[in-house]
Amino acid sequence: MAKKFFDIIPPDSAPAKNIIQEKPVLPGKKKKRRIFLKGLIVLFICLFLVLILGFFLFPKTEIEIKPKKFTITLQDKVTIDLNAENYSFEEKIMPGSLSEDERILEEDFASTGKTTTEKKATGKIVVYNEYSTFSRSLVPSRFVSADGKLFWSTESITIPGYKKEGGKIIPGEKEVKVEAAKAGEDYNIGPTTFALPALAGSALYTTIYAKSFSPMSGGAIGEISQVTEQDLKNAQDALVKKAKELSKEALSTRLPIGFILLDETISQEILETTTEAKAKDLAESFKYKTTVKSSAFSFRKEHLNDFIESLINLNIKENEKFLEESLNISYSLESIDLTSGKLVLEIKAEVQVYKDINVEELKKVLLGKTKTEAEMLLKSLDEISEFSIKNRPFLRKRIPEDTQKVEVNVNLD
Repeated sequence: MAKKFFDIIPPDSAPAKNIIQEKPVLPGKKKKRRIFLKGLIVLFICLFLVLILGFFLFPKTEIEIKPKKFTITLQDKVTIDLNAENYSFEEKIMPGSLSEDERILEEDFASTGKTTTEKKATGKIVVYNEYSTFSRSLVPSRFVSADGKLFWSTESITIPGYKKEGGKIIPGEKEVKVEAAKAGEDYNIGPTTFALPALAGSALYTTIYAKSFSPMSGGAIGEISQVTEQDLKNAQDALVKKAKELSKEALSTRLPIGFILLDETISQEILETTTEAKAKDLAESFKYKTTVKSSAFSFRKEHLNDFIESLINLNIKENEKFLEESLNISYSLESIDLTSGKLVLEIKAEVQVYKDINVEELKKVLLGKTKTEAEMLLKSLDEISEFSIKNRPFLRKRIPEDTQKVEVNVNLD
């Protein structure tokens, strides 16, 4: 019978220190770790192959170039002619138009003057005759209102006699102006009936009478508003100024699209300033009216742009171009003749210019060169201020020899 041997540690013996017991690794986990390592190795191989393929099969170079720019300043003169039909750069003529506007304004203005006065109320009444068919004549007479206010007629009147129609009496009537016997606001009464005190006690008292159909007004005692000379002057100045501003604004807002209005050519004429008010008139406010006419020269913006472009092209070389966004135009009025309808503008233009770069020719020169050689070549060209070269893949040191794999971009910013 075979014997079995066992290592026996005596119970009284101390256990050995620093003994590391390894945990058993399960077979499934070992398999997953091997799969992960294999996948990682495959990934690195693929990346390496892509890099190698890109290096040999898909090389590309991107070159960005900034041309060297310089600023030129040009000056010239052009005539705006209202009678011209066509634009001509050679003759330096642009057709012009005359824009016009007429503005009429009427406004109320407050009176600033004050004065102390006693003023009687005035108004109109209608006097009726129901006494006879004969007319009755009255010298300036007294009329008493229903509430006892005394008024006087301002003139002699004749009242027609009454008529009969269908058995009905239609009294004769006559309108007359009246004025209060005393000054004061108490006489600013509303429509009412009136009697003639001189006829009291007779049959005429009830058959000759009067009525008012509108209020009496103007009665006052004390400080009231008064129009002054300065009020009239201030009203005229303010209204004319406002009319000119509105008329000038209208010239611009009504200008056809594509036209330029020359503010320096705006002329304005005051056609009318009127008011019924006079200095020392007793009134809280008064009306003032004015009429202003404005006119100005205008011309087409496209003609100015064509003129500037032709002027620039005339002063730059064939291999040069200009940046439209850098163009700065200013113009000033040199002279104007309204009789002939002509004005002369002095035009000033500032613009950035650069030499045109033949991208295809530059590509051909750079093909197959190392990055260092390409940089030295680009630095030697006066028309280039800045550049950058990017090879793909980045490890590649030479520019491809195929123009299709070289991209050159001109940056004008």
